[in-house]
Amino acid sequence: MFPTGDSVMIDEFPFGNPDGSHANLSDLLNQDFVHFDQSKYSSGISAESTDLTVRVLVGAKGSGKTAYLRRLHDGISRQENQSIYVDPDIGRSPPETDPVLRFCSLFDERILTEKWMTLWRCAILRSVLSHVLFSPRLRKQVDRTVLEAFDELRKLVGLSIGTPEPIYSSAKNILFSCRHSEEFTRFANQPAWDSITYYLAESIHHLPPCCFLLDSVDEEFGHAPMHWLRAQKGLFYAVMRLLRHDRLGGRLHVIIAIRDHVFSSVLRSEHQNRYRGEPHIKVLDWGWDSISHLLRTKIGRLSELLCMNPDMASGGELLRWLGKDQIENKSLGVTESLEAYLIRHTRQLPRDIVQLGNALAAIVVAAKMSGRKNIASQQIRDVVSKQAKSFGEEQLKICTNQILSSNLSNESTKYEFSDLYTGNVEYREDMYEQLRRVLRLLGKDSFSQNDLKEAEEAAMEKFGESSDAMSVLWQNRLLGYSDAPISQEQFSEVFYSEHNLSEFRLPRDKPRYLLHPCLIDSVGLTSVLKRPLLPGRGAQYGE
Repeated sequence: MFPTGDSVMIDEFPFGNPDGSHANLSDLLNQDFVHFDQSKYSSGISAESTDLTVRVLVGAKGSGKTAYLRRLHDGISRQENQSIYVDPDIGRSPPETDPVLRFCSLFDERILTEKWMTLWRCAILRSVLSHVLFSPRLRKQVDRTVLEAFDELRKLVGLSIGTPEPIYSSAKNILFSCRHSEEFTRFANQPAWDSITYYLAESIHHLPPCCFLLDSVDEEFGHAPMHWLRAQKGLFYAVMRLLRHDRLGGRLHVIIAIRDHVFSSVLRSEHQNRYRGEPHIKVLDWGWDSISHLLRTKIGRLSELLCMNPDMASGGELLRWLGKDQIENKSLGVTESLEAYLIRHTRQLPRDIVQLGNALAAIVVAAKMSGRKNIASQQIRDVVSKQAKSFGEEQLKICTNQILSSNLSNESTKYEFSDLYTGNVEYREDMYEQLRRVLRLLGKDSFSQNDLKEAEEAAMEKFGESSDAMSVLWQNRLLGYSDAPISQEQFSEVFYSEHNLSEFRLPRDKPRYLLHPCLIDSVGLTSVLKRPLLPGRGAQYGE
């Protein structure tokens, strides 16, 4: 019997808050965060909370970048006894998309990333200067003559406030003040920057190590992905160049979170060998095994009130929680592992597991409150279908924005046409429906190379000759492939992941292509496979 009364409190988010930026910090660190053994999992998802070697966190939207960054900020902040200065502000207020688009319009495509790197270098130096001048803890440790020099230099770089300026705020102010390419060139090339760098290097060893953390720009990234990619790529290069500075690199820690697409773009450049496997870059490379561990651990933390069979501890996590560990796949006529069924309908991201887990926990509560002793399999299917539909729709909207952004000309931002991406919701919704129509032309979750070509032609007709909608679907893990012929029942599937970030374009020479299971619900596809599709684990199916 489910207990009732005012004393019974059911957690609204038993699996955690899916929004890492708004989750209660204490809950995030103590009951929501799942730890990973460094001997079993990658250095990204198993990173320590006090790891000062980290400079870049890489991950997809929903991979936990914000949660890891908040955890790192808290861990470093607690080391006050080791005299570490941590900016209390985690940068979560980046510039708006419109000034980013405008800045991109000022420069030729060939030098745009370099210009962004320069802007971020100026923003970082100006922010650090403001902390040295206006943070009592730092100011008192700097020689008076250096402070006097800094006070003169701050005026030359437009720093007039009397409080520490966050890096994102510094970038905003620079973007606002430099409206033309000539203005920015004069601002960025003035000798004052070299003087600031010199005096910081002279005084840095009298100061405690200084840490500044910048969160990712996932929401803004969605408005104009290709332009924000350039901005974040410039930030990446600025941070890594600062790390290599002989005198500042070991004492000035600027730690950023960036999208996986940004790092993928870096790996496709001439610098790929420098950054591949770089120990200061931590990739949140979630896969089947790590997501399975996350799911099982979160189930294991559920209270008895949220489990159908709380006393069945030895039967496995799913059996204890939902009362079953197998589920019938009616369309395929097979019974499959319930854990595999849940995972394959997600994008193998922590946020998806949290959202799906919270939704399933709600039907457990409803069942127990009504006195039922089990949950029908169809109830589980309905919840999974609804969540998978939302995952697929969100990812398709991300794809749509990326396709549109790649077609936005720099000239358009000069004449206020950037509203196409920052304001014209109706147009974006129409393009989203066009992308869904392209997928409906395929109509099924497994198709041939010829089918792919037909879909590509339809996409080019809708989005333009220069669009590469199929590669965008690939980059967003919705489209995969297999080397096995279309007629072969047993095959191994390959989807884009952090392990193959350099393979940015969809290979066009494969005999079989596959669509993610979440698209069956979000687009209305027919499954024609003989076994459940397991992105990231297909080769192990049946083991």
